[in-house]
Amino acid sequence: MIVKHWPADFLQKAGGFPSTFVAFDLETTGFDRKTDVIIEIGHVLVEDGVVTDELSLLLDWSKSSVVPLHWLVDRIANLRRTLSEKGIAHHLPYERLCKEGIDPIQALTFYRDLFEQLKQQGTPVVGHNVYRFDEPMLEANLVGFQVCEEFAFGDWQLWDTLALEAATQHGPTDPKTLPKAGETLRDWMKRAAYLRAETNLTRTLVKKYGLVEKYDLNTRDSHSACYDARLCHHMMQEFRAMLDAEPEPAPPAAVQLPPVAAPPPRPGRAVRGVAPRQPVVPVGVPKAPAEPNLFDGLPADGSKDIVFGDPARRRRQRNR
Repeated sequence: MIVKHWPADFLQKAGGFPSTFVAFDLETTGFDRKTDVIIEIGHVLVEDGVVTDELSLLLDWSKSSVVPLHWLVDRIANLRRTLSEKGIAHHLPYERLCKEGIDPIQALTFYRDLFEQLKQQGTPVVGHNVYRFDEPMLEANLVGFQVCEEFAFGDWQLWDTLALEAATQHGPTDPKTLPKAGETLRDWMKRAAYLRAETNLTRTLVKKYGLVEKYDLNTRDSHSACYDARLCHHMMQEFRAMLDAEPEPAPPAAVQLPPVAAPPPRPGRAVRGVAPRQPVVPVGVPKAPAEPNLFDGLPADGSKDIVFGDPARRRRQRNR
């Protein structure tokens, strides 16, 4: 599990791998945070690995004067049709939202206050693909409907099970999976969430970790907010078990660099402090006679020319 290989100071700043946290999930009319709205918010409160409370709220946007009713009906019908074509059940038809839903501003205000309280307490928050979808979608609805002026979880608060799974699949040998100097938990999670890996929660990871059999889950509740929040909790349980089972990583071995040899002396130059090497003459081999110097015996001032005896003419010849 990739957290086992995080630097100790980074894990300490994150508060260690959490066993007490709140896991949450959103269901929406679509994936465009500029136009789509939240129709369900659910969360589970986990204390020391045990679920102690849970809640799911349906948002009835027919009670809103801002969202056009015809758009809402068409959007939900289109979403149900798209999911049905993929074999995915959709539990939130328009009729159910009108029957069981509450005023959307009331629901958003409740979760604004809950998440603000968790942030002040430093309580970790867990979600799946939460950095790329849930947090920005929640922020867009809270700010867009003027429930608050700004919204974001803390930089060391939000744990994304998608990012943890993707980095774990790549392993610690991939440098992209390890925190960099100066990064926060948010920085690492946002970066790791883009690693290419099989991370679909309900179609891939439920089967990979055998969550249905281990925790007696009813798959017909898939893609409801509380059910998916519980899946995030079960993923954290699986990660915890992997952390406890894995041995501590060995410290990196010291790298022994080979000794660096001194560079050879440049030809024609003596090394400082060392006498220049003299050529060795083989025994029994006579030395070659020196070539005759044509200027031997002539005055250094050039007063005698070896050609015609005229010094000025000799100088002119040399300057040509």
